[in-house]
Amino acid sequence: MKIRCKNCYRVLNHDEEYCTRCGERSLEVVKLMNGEIIDDAIDYKFKTNLWIYLGVAFLLNGVLSIILSVFFKKANPDLLITEVGTALPESIAFFSFSNAALCTGVIILGVLLITFYKDIFLQIKKDFVVLFQKKMLPHLLFLIIVAGALTFIIKFTDVLVIPPYFKSFLDGSLSSVYDETNFGVLKICITLAIYSFVIEYIFKHMLYGYLQEVTLMKEGTILTLMVVLSMLAEFLTFGFTSTLTLNTFLYWLLGDFVLNYLLAIWYTAGNKNLLLNVLVRIILLVLIVLFI
Repeated sequence: MKIRCKNCYRVLNHDEEYCTRCGERSLEVVKLMNGEIIDDAIDYKFKTNLWIYLGVAFLLNGVLSIILSVFFKKANPDLLITEVGTALPESIAFFSFSNAALCTGVIILGVLLITFYKDIFLQIKKDFVVLFQKKMLPHLLFLIIVAGALTFIIKFTDVLVIPPYFKSFLDGSLSSVYDETNFGVLKICITLAIYSFVIEYIFKHMLYGYLQEVTLMKEGTILTLMVVLSMLAEFLTFGFTSTLTLNTFLYWLLGDFVLNYLLAIWYTAGNKNLLLNVLVRIILLVLIVLFI
């Protein structure tokens, strides 16, 4: 594992009791030299978060999607399944996938808040204070411009940053007896807001801290992994259960890459402000949902 100086944050050699840059003594190095076990909390926390996400947002999400699809079909016995090459009609797909994503989002958020409530609330409190400092004003203005530009591009092109079945519902190209327009839009906004926090917390904040702590990776490599794993997490939750054409998948891949790349750059180059990243992601996605 990587040991940093508590004073200047320089990475220390495992036999470097005193930092050669600032002279600070490292108790972690002393413990390591004495053969003692060093508490590696970040490793445990990140891996726990990752397994929670895979278990709930991927496996449980898939199971719930199937259960809700069966429920929908039984409640609508006259529904004809006519689409060739698709597993489900789009009306069933939206009902089952959207409700499964909402349920698993609430579950995973609850589990994270219960399991890591101290870490999460301390981080949010710290980020909230920093958010209103004058040095953050240029960052906020830049993000507003970027959010506006992305919303404009997505509205007038086929690029997607939200799941395709959400887009189909918002376009009015599918309907469901269980999802009136206003309720469906509200459900989409809540789901995207919940997963905005979950993905930014696990695959930006926790992943960055984990890779900084236990590896010697360069900043650029860490940024790349943050983008790739964030995109993979979203696909496992929202794309794995969807029927996607190649064009739709590529447009979604492009939009998701741009979104996660901008947020990853913002997190690593900025003040590592989790709250800001979450707020920007939520605002951007809600704007796209409301004005698409």
